[in-house]
Amino acid sequence: MPKTLRQQRRGSQKPKYLAKSHRFKTKVNYRIYDSAEKTDKVTGKISDIFHDPSKSAPVMEVTFGTEKVYLPAPKNVFVGQEIECGSKARIGVGNVIPLGFLPEGSVVCNLELRPGDGGRIVRSAGASARVTSKDEKAVIVKLPSKKVKILSPSCRAMIGIISAGGKTKKPFVKAGKRFHVLQSKSKIWPIVKGTCMNPVDHPHGGGKRRNKKKKTVGRFAAPGQKVGSIASKQTGRRKK
Repeated sequence: MPKTLRQQRRGSQKPKYLAKSHRFKTKVNYRIYDSAEKTDKVTGKISDIFHDPSKSAPVMEVTFGTEKVYLPAPKNVFVGQEIECGSKARIGVGNVIPLGFLPEGSVVCNLELRPGDGGRIVRSAGASARVTSKDEKAVIVKLPSKKVKILSPSCRAMIGIISAGGKTKKPFVKAGKRFHVLQSKSKIWPIVKGTCMNPVDHPHGGGKRRNKKKKTVGRFAAPGQKVGSIASKQTGRRKK
């Protein structure tokens, strides 16, 4: 009988595939988007900057009175620096301002996709986006992938570039080093491709040469068959 596939084993919630909650020190999120930020500004202070093994960039702890918020640390911030959040905050590195109040050409990071969701994109080490144009109803932002995204003017963003930009330029040198780095983020590595397996192990396995079998399966196929392109509308090169 064929073996259970990797994605089937992952769905069974065994300890190997569960995220190690004790490794995740903090949950990165903005403070609640309240009326104080919408109409004025709130000032906090960076009380600590530390490394979280589950994240690629350093994390800064910002204290707003009795409330503590954890955010990805942009370049050139330091412990003791004041951070302003709100529509009337000044434009400076580390400050959090809604996109509608930023001038065109501003370099931002940790963007919200919906107002108040706490920041969802452009949060990895060395990442930054740029505000290209805006009007009363929408703001156009160019992402690190060169794609353009249209966001609400009420979505918040942090001024600056996420620190640790040279992280990707440093080689791992040893495979074991990469294994332990990804293990700290609860990711399984290395991953063997299905085409390199035997037919008993994977639907793409077997054959004397690669890419011999069709990799598109139907939406209602059995769980053990749903690998590769699932219910794809088209495959191959896009026709111009």
